[in-house]
Amino acid sequence: MHGKDGGHNGHNGHKKSRQTRQNRQGETAQLSWVMLVRRILLCSAVGAGVFFVLLLVAAGVCLRTDLSQRLLPLVSIPAAGFSAGVAGYLGVRPTRRQGLVMGVLTVLPLYLCLLGASLIAVRGGAGIHAIILLLVQLISGGLGGIFAANRPVRRR
Repeated sequence: MHGKDGGHNGHNGHKKSRQTRQNRQGETAQLSWVMLVRRILLCSAVGAGVFFVLLLVAAGVCLRTDLSQRLLPLVSIPAAGFSAGVAGYLGVRPTRRQGLVMGVLTVLPLYLCLLGASLIAVRGGAGIHAIILLLVQLISGGLGGIFAANRPVRRR
């Protein structure tokens, strides 16, 4: 409607709004990645906390009942599995989508944390214990994620 020298052209406005929409979608995608990584790390930290509490309880039981401390590595595998299940469940619970994938992704930082702690404690190679720990945590985290994704929603 307006002239070339200062008027409004409908095509430019449409083009700018499309670019703005694409910019917003790009920012939303970046924000969702940041939120995803934050949720994975937070849930892994909670899982690590659960693991260390369970391991402290097991160590206390070993000390009180005169059980051998050699049992602690055997107790650490079920404790790691339970903590991975908790982390996988918590990682999937907010969205209830992609339970297996999100459960496994949530467990990976937890596994690296526990592997690092065990390498420091043993002062050497982890060996078969690291492989068993990885398998147990991946399975437990995936099951926790599947359980969270398929849990029925309660309405109040």
